[in-house]
Amino acid sequence: MQSAQGTTRIANGQLIDGTGAAPVADAVVQIENGRITYAGAALDAPPVGPQVEAIDANGGTILPGLVEAHFHPTYFNVAALEDLDIKYPVE
Repeated sequence: MQSAQGTTRIANGQLIDGTGAAPVADAVVQIENGRITYAGAALDAPPVGPQVEAIDANGGTILPGLVEAHFHPTYFNVAALEDLDIKYPVE
């Protein structure tokens, strides 16, 4: 199932690709129609057309493929961490 349309390019960051390879400085991650099509050095990145959503990593770290997998289905109506201490016992 395709979940996204178009091309997104994340650039100007250090890439850690999750394979154990050394980090790549000044990297680009390019996503086309919801799939990562390039992840590597900006110098070797494929050219893009005018309809690209550009995201500047501002010198930060780019980590393709990460997912938020931490979830507490029993917590509801929690707007701040302090709400947990008031509403729920420690255990």
